[in-house]
Amino acid sequence: MWLLDSGATFHVTPNLEWFSNYATETSGTARLGNEQECKIMGIGEVPIQLPNDNTITLHQVQHIPALKRSLVSIGMLAEDGYRTTLNESTWIISR
Repeated sequence: MWLLDSGATFHVTPNLEWFSNYATETSGTARLGNEQECKIMGIGEVPIQLPNDNTITLHQVQHIPALKRSLVSIGMLAEDGYRTTLNESTWIISR
């Protein structure tokens, strides 16, 4: 499961098996909202299957095994040309 995060600087996941393209990162940390620092182990691309059977690929996803959840950065989606619309029960991604 992915959580949308309007405050996330990057897409992040602890799940190595989700990556379709991956490069080991030898240095770097990410600072979480609670000021905890976690080691970034790699970076790559992760495809996400949407409920309408479409797939989008998240780019520059950071692999951080210490996390408990995967986050989609709304800001990074916008940088990749996606428009995000949210209401009480629906998330719409369009280009």
